[in-house]
Amino acid sequence: AEDKSRRKNTEAEKEESRSIVQINESKSRIDKIQTNGNAEVTKVRIMGDSRENERRINEEVNRQGRRQKLLYEAESSARQNATVAMKWSALFDKEIPQELLAEITTQRDTCERIIASKDRLIKEFKA
Repeated sequence: AEDKSRRKNTEAEKEESRSIVQINESKSRIDKIQTNGNAEVTKVRIMGDSRENERRINEEVNRQGRRQKLLYEAESSARQNATVAMKWSALFDKEIPQELLAEITTQRDTCERIIASKDRLIKEFKA
């Protein structure tokens, strides 16, 4: 009877020992899965941060490019507007209708070029 009791205790200890080993293996497996999951989440965050940083850099470069174009357009437009304004007084001195028509046509063409330049810039910025 004592021998049977010892066997049962030994078997029970073996079962308990197997259970503990299995629990430890399961915990280890869970820890490994959790570590891998955290590594993947970190990797995704880093990639997202990198893309966002690149987007911001590109946005800043584009903003600076637009600003330069606007400054150039403003300077160019101011020069062209001054040229047009100076020519208006010369139109009052014209007495021959054909000459007046030619000068007015030139003025209109110059104004249309100024407007076309601005329209191109607007179209470029909308694209």
